[in-house]
Amino acid sequence: MRAETVAKFVDAYTRGRIPEALRLDASTVVLIDEAGMTDSADIDAVITHAREAGASVRLIGDPAQLDAVTGAGSLRLFDRAVGAVHMDQIWRFHSAEEADATMCLRSGSTSAADFYIDNGRLHTGTVDSVTESMVEAWKADLSRGDTSVMIAATRDQVTTLARAAQAWRISTGAVKMTTTSLADGSVVGIGDLVVTRRNDRENTYGRGDFVRNGDTWTVTAVDKTGALTLSREGTHDQVQVDAEYAAQHVDLGYAVTVHGSQGRTVDHAHLLINDTTGRDQPVRGAHARPR
Repeated sequence: MRAETVAKFVDAYTRGRIPEALRLDASTVVLIDEAGMTDSADIDAVITHAREAGASVRLIGDPAQLDAVTGAGSLRLFDRAVGAVHMDQIWRFHSAEEADATMCLRSGSTSAADFYIDNGRLHTGTVDSVTESMVEAWKADLSRGDTSVMIAATRDQVTTLARAAQAWRISTGAVKMTTTSLADGSVVGIGDLVVTRRNDRENTYGRGDFVRNGDTWTVTAVDKTGALTLSREGTHDQVQVDAEYAAQHVDLGYAVTVHGSQGRTVDHAHLLINDTTGRDQPVRGAHARPR
């Protein structure tokens, strides 16, 4: 079935303009995926409307992973107070040692570091040297024809990494600069990788899909008004966003925050860790393909 966001569901019921696809009755089961990252007030609203219609709600997620940017914690509360069904096997990794390490990291055990150190996954240094090393590793991934993403804890770190990546792409001739500015303060070029940061259901492409928060695109053209023509990563679908949307809701896409990396699957992911990085951030970021 077609999935919708919790935000759209709550908005539809708040306004009283409920499309047929979101109508509930006693035969409906509402599944909320990534419930740990869902705002607690929104979960409460969904449960309230479902109860009024006689429908059931099931939450799927992990209380040890990232919380919602806004008010969160309800999934942990339900797990402690009511109980939940827990998966007892990990299917994502071919390596049993890799799987065990992720569980140690999830529980906060420092033994997880031993695995990552022994396997050459952790590299230390000053902020400048580690940032430079991350960009070099990312460049090496792309040179091999692999997909790769850089992840950092703060927006400032993300912007620094993204601009360094963009500078390299400009030097190789892969990006031709323009004068159009993006939401992160960067100037975008034709050939740049960018990410859209706001759902725009009015702007559709392909088979009725729409511009979404977190989608990754390549800039294929910039017109004189500053509007961007974007090509969807992994497809040949194209869409145009106007200059106002670009200036407010488009960032360079070479680096992202942990929350911003949700849903991306790449060959390699490089995470910048500092003393503000929480245990839940490495647990839940972009998925590198299993080795």
